[in-house]
Amino acid sequence: MGTPLVFGPTKGRPHLATVIVLHCFTWSGREMANHRLPRLRAAVPRSVLDCCRIVFLSAPNRPIACFDGKMKHAWHDYYTDHGGIEGRPNLEEEINLDHLAWARAQVHAISMSLLCCVVVVCERVCVWCLLI
Repeated sequence: MGTPLVFGPTKGRPHLATVIVLHCFTWSGREMANHRLPRLRAAVPRSVLDCCRIVFLSAPNRPIACFDGKMKHAWHDYYTDHGGIEGRPNLEEEINLDHLAWARAQVHAISMSLLCCVVVVCERVCVWCLLI
């Protein structure tokens, strides 16, 4: 896992919460932060956001089987690409469950050390505590 990108809390403000954000497939923590922080700042009152630590994690770069082994940031390997090139998004993707277990353990260890919740944020979905 790459070095986390950490924002906040604002100097002089109390640290009341930590949120860990996991990026989407092929993104990095930095790309997720660049995309999400402006939206977060527009949606959450500054008085709340100033008291939060927001941690953007980056999955390791790994070869992705369904992309002919091209290196991508991913929490696990994808063996299939039903929703993309195959055009069948209703089918569940086949993934490397060992990679997923590793990612779950890494995120769980970080969240326990920070005593915080985990938020998985994607373009269309926000699921709380998915990996714990």
